Amino acid sequence: MIHRVLGFPNVGTVALVIASCLAPVSFAHADACRVTPNVAQSADPDKNTGMNGHMTAHILGMMPPKGESQKNRTLFADKGKATAAWRQYQYVKNPVGCSGGAQSQSVSLKDLGISNLDAYSCTAANANGECTAKTLYVAKSVFFGFILDPTYKWILNTMYPEPLQ
Repeated sequence: MIHRVLGFPNVGTVALVIASCLAPVSFAHADACRVTPNVAQSADPDKNTGMNGHMTAHILGMMPPKGESQKNRTLFADKGKATAAWRQYQYVKNPVGCSGGAQSQSVSLKDLGISNLDAYSCTAANANGECTAKTLYVAKSVFFGFILDPTYKWILNTMYPEPLQ
């Protein structure tokens, strides 16, 4: 009680002021792209093209978006491999945050928890852009590309296996 008699401020107030001065400064940060609702929806290969993405341009056996071709692109061997890579991306410790207009991240298979990922390099495509000739390769990583779409906000624009060089 002596602090009140002498005109000192409340000890609790002093402690609060000291604690706030010592607390680390926190800067605003972007949420991880993977937790953004439209990103999660657009990560479904069956919905991606309809949400203005082009993930199907990188999946063997799927039709790329109109006007796009799988020729000269790297492809997941099938839709299941692509969805498995996205599922594993949910466990990556340092996911990219969505800010600005576009973000991307290349994640090693090790960090994705995938031991090996067979993929293809498309060398020819038909009139619809579907791959008709390909070369098998082993991937070292998966590239994830996110964009701020005017209609859907943030989406997974693309993802594809990157070759072991």
